[in-house]
Amino acid sequence: MNLNYTAEEESFRAEVRAFFEAELPADIRSKVRLARRMHKDDLVRWQKILYRRGWGAGMWPRRYGGADWSVVEQHIFDEEGAAAGAPPQIPFALRMVAPVLMSFATAAQQNYFLPRIISGEDWWCQGYSEPGSGSDLASLRTSAVREGAHYRVNGQKTWNTLGQYADWIFCLVRTRSDARPQQGISFLLIDMKSPGITLRPSSRSTANTKSTIFSSTTCRCRSKTWSARKTRAGLTQNSCSRTSAPIMPASAIANAH
Repeated sequence: MNLNYTAEEESFRAEVRAFFEAELPADIRSKVRLARRMHKDDLVRWQKILYRRGWGAGMWPRRYGGADWSVVEQHIFDEEGAAAGAPPQIPFALRMVAPVLMSFATAAQQNYFLPRIISGEDWWCQGYSEPGSGSDLASLRTSAVREGAHYRVNGQKTWNTLGQYADWIFCLVRTRSDARPQQGISFLLIDMKSPGITLRPSSRSTANTKSTIFSSTTCRCRSKTWSARKTRAGLTQNSCSRTSAPIMPASAIANAH
């Protein structure tokens, strides 16, 4: 097994290194090297710089605006970024919700959300864990009840890292109570400006960890949904079939644009 980098990969490394030397803002580099807290403006500014270079999402397919890098190229970028003092890209939008959108969303949803993610225009947080439901997500209790073209959401999510900055939250919610605990769970996209959402610090947490409370929060949804035999939110390893029936899916994406 040859573990050496190819000539092309070494050339890519040189290109990445030169980019960091030329484009990484000195104040951001200093904060990273001194282990100071990064603020939203710092992270968004860096994402926009990467986006202008065409590197806003290295391993996304080109058809979605990505660079279509290999795993090795992504590793080289991350390695050089760490050496240069660049902040890591926030994964919630780029690596968690975006693959779900690419696999399940309508073209209209992809065209709306994906450009706003890669450009840094929208900030996302994660809504999985709940008080009493951490790694055992089958025990989650936050509910979403279908009301015509809307879902009404009630419950609480916790460990919403950087949620104070978020424009959107992607949530796992319970849309059926008559099935096994592992079933009847849906994936909703919720605008954090929706009425009925309260954000508060998590107890005994850092300033960047929040809890999100939904009190009869209403979010719009599209009419077509997907049913999946097995879904892992944030990953693309899904076996799904498309349906236009108004059933509660194992994985649904709400709030069409």
